[in-house]
Amino acid sequence: DSQHSVQGEVTEWLRVAESQGFLCYNHGASRFEFASADVQTVLYNMIGDHGQFHYHLGRTLWKACPVASLSSTSNNMLDIVVSQLLLGKSSIQDSREKSAVANLCLQAGARAAQQSS
Repeated sequence: DSQHSVQGEVTEWLRVAESQGFLCYNHGASRFEFASADVQTVLYNMIGDHGQFHYHLGRTLWKACPVASLSSTSNNMLDIVVSQLLLGKSSIQDSREKSAVANLCLQAGARAAQQSS
């Protein structure tokens, strides 16, 4: 299953970054975090094309997540995917993909409106 393959690969990358001191695992929040704001800034500045990076990250997360997970109100993955795709919007060339991203934005907006009421 490709989703488990991607998750396993990402987990391995995170563990390597942790062993090198770039990340640390926050057990209370159950997530990896940058070891410091300086580490985050330096690593981000090493990325060549930020827009392309965010587009690729958003697209990879989108394709790896089940539709039900993106729609879940207990999970903010939809917000993460949408924010990454919008940061890389200049890399979206295909009109069908633009429509699909617009639909994701609509879903995120509807979910946000529902949660605020």
